[in-house]
Amino acid sequence: MKKSLLALALLSAVGTTQAETVTDLSDWQVDGNGDWAYNADDNSWYQSINTPEATFLYDPSGEALGKAISGTISVQTTNDDDMIGFVVGYSAGEQVSEDANYLLMTWKQSPQSGWDAGMTLWHITGSLAQADLSANGEDFWNPSSLSNADLVDTSTNYANTGWADNVAYDFDVAYNGSYLAVFVNGELEMSIAPGDAGMEQFEEGSFGFYNFSQDNVLYDGVEYDDVAVLLGEEQIESIAQAVPIQGASVAALLALGLAGYRRKK
Repeated sequence: MKKSLLALALLSAVGTTQAETVTDLSDWQVDGNGDWAYNADDNSWYQSINTPEATFLYDPSGEALGKAISGTISVQTTNDDDMIGFVVGYSAGEQVSEDANYLLMTWKQSPQSGWDAGMTLWHITGSLAQADLSANGEDFWNPSSLSNADLVDTSTNYANTGWADNVAYDFDVAYNGSYLAVFVNGELEMSIAPGDAGMEQFEEGSFGFYNFSQDNVLYDGVEYDDVAVLLGEEQIESIAQAVPIQGASVAALLALGLAGYRRKK
């Protein structure tokens, strides 16, 4: 019962106003030098080149709080083994901003330089441009040298396991002022509260896709809507169990009551 009430608190905290599920990401914007192509038939984005630095494709609305994004991610080649993933709470230009403040989930296929294989979550607080890093004696390929990237979490099932070639992984990323949750193939892989990243609360910003030195990456069948619409009951309850519920969320539950939310299943 306690777990179910916490789950309902999470649902109520995101509000009850529903908008139509977004299935058109054609207006998303690019930071960095990636070559991103949109396919309207399946609402997919394909990044085709091996980029020398990080490239982000992000939602220009900058309104991710209380939202979730779902779809599949795959690397459609056997030629390389580098980084794919997501950004959350991102704002235009933060890739090269010394005032950056966002969360970066990166997934590396194989060990290389200072990076291990696996899925990790970082709090980014500065520019990731190699020129800026080099000026400070830092190198993105040596994460232990980075003063503007703090490791926040590692994946439950993919902490030391890279992505596989030509395999599509289902993803759900949910973001609220009091939690960030990342699901892969329906399993909760990462779940953090703001304090885990040294923050009082998570800030508004954009969802985005991230590639570094990896070509032929497909984000397919993407949907974007309120957390309570895209996530199922078991997913909501797993977040409630993993992340402490803030007092404001419980107050929202009492104020809104137990009705007025939707769930996928």
